[in-house]
Amino acid sequence: MCANPPGKSANQVCVISGESGAGKTESAKLFVKQVIYLSSKKAGDAGDGKAKGLEEKIVQLNPLLEAFGNAQTLMNDNSSRFGKFIELRFNPQHTVMGVLMYEYLLEKSRVVHQGPGEQNFHVFYLFFSGLGNQTDKYQVNKPSEHRLVNGNPQALAKINSELFRDMYKELVDCMGIVGFDQDEVDNIFHLLAGILLIGDLEFAGDDVSSLTSDKEILSKACNQLGVEVEAMKEAMLTATSVTRGETIVKNYRPADSEDVRDATCKALYGRCFTYIVKKCNEMLGPKEKKLGRGEKTIGILDIFGFECFKDNSLEQLLINLANEQLQWFFNNHIFKMELDEYAREGIDGSKISFEDNQPLLDMMLSKPVGLLSICDEEALFPKGSDTSLVEKMHQNLTPQAKYYERPKGNALQFTINHYAGKVPYKAEGFLDKNRDTLAMDVVSAFRLSENALVRTLFGADADDAKNAKKKGKSAAAADVKKKMRQSIKKVAKEQEKTKRTTVSAEFKISLEELMTEMSEAAPHFVRCIKPNMQKQADVYDDELVTKQLRYTGMLETTRIRKEGYAYRPTFFDFVDRYKLLGFGVGQAPQ
Repeated sequence: MCANPPGKSANQVCVISGESGAGKTESAKLFVKQVIYLSSKKAGDAGDGKAKGLEEKIVQLNPLLEAFGNAQTLMNDNSSRFGKFIELRFNPQHTVMGVLMYEYLLEKSRVVHQGPGEQNFHVFYLFFSGLGNQTDKYQVNKPSEHRLVNGNPQALAKINSELFRDMYKELVDCMGIVGFDQDEVDNIFHLLAGILLIGDLEFAGDDVSSLTSDKEILSKACNQLGVEVEAMKEAMLTATSVTRGETIVKNYRPADSEDVRDATCKALYGRCFTYIVKKCNEMLGPKEKKLGRGEKTIGILDIFGFECFKDNSLEQLLINLANEQLQWFFNNHIFKMELDEYAREGIDGSKISFEDNQPLLDMMLSKPVGLLSICDEEALFPKGSDTSLVEKMHQNLTPQAKYYERPKGNALQFTINHYAGKVPYKAEGFLDKNRDTLAMDVVSAFRLSENALVRTLFGADADDAKNAKKKGKSAAAADVKKKMRQSIKKVAKEQEKTKRTTVSAEFKISLEELMTEMSEAAPHFVRCIKPNMQKQADVYDDELVTKQLRYTGMLETTRIRKEGYAYRPTFFDFVDRYKLLGFGVGQAPQ
């Protein structure tokens, strides 16, 4: 595949899969580097300096995406907390023309909560490591004083290390090489500072929420994000709704304010990550989206590995669904290809068998009573709850006992028997994560930001920019409220026209599009095997390795090849090698 880039052959795709921590991201990086190396040789031979510059930028994407999309988990020190599909496009001369990236399901919840022994996204620690004398510029305190990053003492201890300082410098250099200008880099770091400060807001009260954290924290957060203090305070303490043109304001309870605070942090980070990927595509993507004559692509899929933690939620469900779909793709390609080969050669293939996970996919994806359909239905139903969700799942999915198990008691959980093993899921918080809503007040406040990046992330238009906060100036409280009311009504009208959707529904669509694109290409598979659970070098757990080889279908593939015809030369190669057995020396076979 690498030695002979796309040429006259079909578009190609490499599917890299395996458990979390098995080495998928590193394999993908090496793969891209090798393909780029071969392309650069072509460009060098052709004297194409422009292509060589593009290739360097593509290689520099890795540190950028890893900083914003990777984090340390219990299973992996550099775990990709999002899935990515990288599509390299080549001209007929096999020289790279551009790259397009597609990102899937960033684990935004990590921004506000990390499990014991885990860390937030790398970029937060690198941000502090590279601050130097810019503390006043970004108005942050010591890392240990910020709630979103102070939960892991080991991570805090590394912030001032030479390794982290070098990683910060590499990140900034990469952003410059890829094409981000200094204003864009500054805006991104201001946004990160704003997230850290928003995360420090605290609330108290009985039925009515009030801000109890130092007022300076809110002021600094608003300064970093370019919004009016009064606007952000209102957004944190009250909910505004618009019904038939009438505006109704409702006070939050403290727990509601905390939810809005965390949702705001997640929204800011998630939209910033999408912006970075989109910006990279604009700067490094091919000029024409449609393939030109003779142009081919090589796609590299590096997607989250199969996950089973102590507590598994919606994120793990969707991640494991993606792995189920990839396992089906592997089965369908490898084993079906095997049977087709047998049929062409007139060989009996009735003894070939493999574990087909299609029934499990049907259980999860079918309509109207598939697992995801039930999740979507309850999420879109105003009175839907985690309890009603689990009850509907038990009612509709329990008959499929091979794949679905309900708990013995009344706990809000269920178990799915995946191809890689059983995974218990806790349903608490499922619907909130699936709805992934953000209060209109927060969206309206950010649309009036003086920070162009923040406005862009929340869909502001030219009118919003005119009403936005003026640089370095604060408006009177009455003016702020008036502009907020206007902005909220505008957001409400837009939301009325927009069809409501869910995280799982969007992910399902993305997965279908990905599978369609992969099905139209010639696939190659890289199976990464995790040697041990201790993250140690040169240590191999035989039982763990065998388990992975079995559930990924590798042992079954080997068995079939062993029982069938493992050596399959072409007719030409066979005659060329063994012609002496049937023809004299120097006699050419006819």
